[in-house]
Amino acid sequence: MDNRRLINEFLDAFDKNDTENILKHMTEDVQWNILDDQKISGKEALRSFFEANKNMVIVSATRDHFIVEGDHASVGGEVLCKNTASGQEYDMYYCDVYELQDGKIRNMVTYTINKKKN
Repeated sequence: MDNRRLINEFLDAFDKNDTENILKHMTEDVQWNILDDQKISGKEALRSFFEANKNMVIVSATRDHFIVEGDHASVGGEVLCKNTASGQEYDMYYCDVYELQDGKIRNMVTYTINKKKN
């Protein structure tokens, strides 16, 4: 599978809040750094993270900027998330930067900025 397709399939799974399909695109020792929030190490830690945050779902997301160069990729756009338990919404700009290895995501860094409300 080419790296652009890998990232598209991964993001499709994220958009559907499909934990198992998200994880199948990652290495066992994956690292996810959500800047200014937390770092998650390993596939099982990610599974626990998704389970602990199962009420947080993606409502919509765009892929406005999509760059793939060898084993590196970056995608940016807008994302609207909602906590289904509290009803609170999070409207943000995002950028994910990926390092890939053997057709899987080995490292991911997420940048988010909350949209300003007028």
